[in-house]
Amino acid sequence: MVLACRNPVRGEAAAEALRTETGNPHSTAMELDLAALDSVRAFCDTFARVGLPPLYGVVCNAGVSAGGMPGGPPFFPVRVAHSDARALATGPGPGMRAHCMSKLCNLYCAYEMAELLADRPVTVNAFNPGVMSDPGFAAPAGNALVRGATRVFGAVMGRLIGKQGTATASGAALARLVTDPALATTTGTYIDRGAPASSSPLSHDRANARELWRASMAMTGLSESDTALHRPGGTATG
Repeated sequence: MVLACRNPVRGEAAAEALRTETGNPHSTAMELDLAALDSVRAFCDTFARVGLPPLYGVVCNAGVSAGGMPGGPPFFPVRVAHSDARALATGPGPGMRAHCMSKLCNLYCAYEMAELLADRPVTVNAFNPGVMSDPGFAAPAGNALVRGATRVFGAVMGRLIGKQGTATASGAALARLVTDPALATTTGTYIDRGAPASSSPLSHDRANARELWRASMAMTGLSESDTALHRPGGTATG
């Protein structure tokens, strides 16, 4: 397992903890800053040079702090709540709207990539671990009143929406999604804590997904030859 981390020191510490806890020596860390395309390309070059086994799976964890606090930690792993369309219109503040929008974009990306790679032996899925308070990633910021209100709001919404989870249970469900042979051909699917589920109707807007894909390619300066969609000696798709 390769941990792709912005901070190589902390990444190696995490890899060492995994090696110690599991007894499996095959965990390592490599430097990767997803906010810098030069770092992404350097990571790919390094990965290709170090003689690792063929890449089997990629697990992406991305998010925007729902509190909207500058420098805040990622809030949750990749997912979209069933009520995204409503949350985009009625979210309690710009931070929550940005959080919901980031999750909607994650689903657009997953669904579009799954469609574009439908004729390849590659599967792409989105995963919802549930609202997890035990890792501490969702620790609220601000003064005591704001922190208290945020905790109460989060607890109430978690129970109403039914999205609560734990790091242990959600981690096991995510591992199954990556490793279980029974899910080897599952693609373009929203997995809610281990079970296929329906994401919001808005997340299935194909025109939006394709527009986001093309805009992302343009903004990052990528061509099809830079992506998994490229077919050497053939015609690129997308």
